[in-house]
Amino acid sequence: MIPEPALGDPDADLLWDAEQTAQQVHALAERPDVKQFYERRLVRYQEELLAKAASVADKRYRAAFIGTIAVGKSTAICRAEGLEIPGSKGMPKAVLETGAGGNHL
Repeated sequence: MIPEPALGDPDADLLWDAEQTAQQVHALAERPDVKQFYERRLVRYQEELLAKAASVADKRYRAAFIGTIAVGKSTAICRAEGLEIPGSKGMPKAVLETGAGGNHL
């Protein structure tokens, strides 16, 4: 029910637990002796469980770099994203203009 996480995913155990729980909830909702009211609640619970598992599996994060001018925020962003070119003396240079501060990303 939940897509298989990438090899080495730090949340693999949690996602496996969510998968097992989702399967149990699905099996319970499918039983013929479960009243329709409870079946609808179980289906909603399963949908919420799957949505939360998808959030855990999604490793894209949003980050904000906040600080005073000229402390290295743009340089850190370039380093983290590999946005550097060879510079003088063998030191990489950030693609974004840095040094004077005041960049607006």
